Amino acid sequence: IDMLLIDTAGRLPNNKNLIEELKKIRRVISKAGGQSEEHTWIVIDANTGQNAISQIKQFKEAVDITGIILTKFDGTNKAGFLLQLSEQEPIPIRFVGHGEKIGDIVDFNPEIISSGIVGTDSP
Repeated sequence: IDMLLIDTAGRLPNNKNLIEELKKIRRVISKAGGQSEEHTWIVIDANTGQNAISQIKQFKEAVDITGIILTKFDGTNKAGFLLQLSEQEPIPIRFVGHGEKIGDIVDFNPEIISSGIVGTDSP
């Protein structure tokens, strides 16, 4: 298998049993070892606001997070929580979703986020 995706459907932070299952999955993957590169990314809705920080912290308590995928980022939300997050939890943002199709997910560009926060047009 080239890639394994595990989707908690957004229920992870408020369900202790799911957090324990995620920890167990992580332990099994670690024991299997191998020479593959391992990444654990959390998908955060840009509309979540400050609650995103607590979700990320809870997720990080269970597993080491190597990246963030930010979804539903459009001109109406600013994703300002990312400024606070960058000070508390230095986790790289890998991708940003601007719509609902797979083609709407693009590599993260800091200028897009910063322009949304300060209110200028995105590049």
